Amino acid sequence: MAVRRQLALMALVATSATLLWAASTVAQSEAPSASPPLPDDADAVVVVGVEYAFAGLPEEVSAGTQLQFDNEGAEFHELAVARIDDGSTATLEDLVELGTAAFTDGTVEMLPEGPLVANPEDTAAGTLSLLAPGRYLATCLVPQGMVPDILAGLGVPPDMAPADWPPEAQAILDNPTHAELGMAQLFTVSP
Repeated sequence: MAVRRQLALMALVATSATLLWAASTVAQSEAPSASPPLPDDADAVVVVGVEYAFAGLPEEVSAGTQLQFDNEGAEFHELAVARIDDGSTATLEDLVELGTAAFTDGTVEMLPEGPLVANPEDTAAGTLSLLAPGRYLATCLVPQGMVPDILAGLGVPPDMAPADWPPEAQAILDNPTHAELGMAQLFTVSP
């Protein structure tokens, strides 16, 4: 089971890392952009990512709340939000230990908008909609040390599959995830 969990984690982190690097390549050629405006009647919460925590995410929000994500850290960060299965009694520690296995075994279900990913000192494009009441997990599965230009500096082109990365680049995936370092939080969406 541990090997399966590690493989699932590596697959998700590798995908996230590739997306992050591709996003950084595009972002370096464009001026930073703000998140799109929210509808006037939407409750908005701006979640801030730093090394290695979220700030601004309350323990409880109302259904219909929209989350935006600002990265004020020096590393890439993501705000990945998943609804926890109603029958689950998993604690934050349980979910962090499960890693991506929690996403594949039905314990949690990622919001359809996917994670909000932001370069250091930038704002993620888009928002996440919290529509269904229940318990939720906010997490960042990016590996520690993922900073701008790290993959490019290791000779990894943006379209290269993680399985084809040179060993030096693949070694980054062995670093603890930001969630393992404390960048994970449970919260509740109330009706």
